Amino acid sequence: MLVKVKHKGEQRFVKIYEVKLVDLFDEAFKKFGIPLNRLSDAKLFDETKTKIDEDVFEEVMLSNIGHVYELSLDSTPEELDAEVMQTSRESSILDIDDCDAVILNIESPLQTQSSSRNKDSVSISFKDNVLVAKLQLFLP
Repeated sequence: MLVKVKHKGEQRFVKIYEVKLVDLFDEAFKKFGIPLNRLSDAKLFDETKTKIDEDVFEEVMLSNIGHVYELSLDSTPEELDAEVMQTSRESSILDIDDCDAVILNIESPLQTQSSSRNKDSVSISFKDNVLVAKLQLFLP
């Protein structure tokens, strides 16, 4: 079974052969390069920041196929939010300045004055959408 696991902002598929929490931890630790001596510190959270315990692991996995699970060491759900916020800030894919450059490159010198006005409105709505997307990275 393939499980999507995220650790410190990095997301990977982890292959497990038995649907057991300890097996997921073993394989995820290998995949993310985490020392096995930290196994006792490992916690798994679902997308709602609910901790997944060993007694419900199989049922959660089989009923939520395709979800992303957060692997954490010594973290509470609140600390996970802080980790995600920090990682999002550090690994931002789009920068508004980059978007401005892309928008300027859309313009063609052969376009008429009226089509240029239409491009300005498209440019503004594109910037709005980028800002909304960036804000959503920081909302729970």
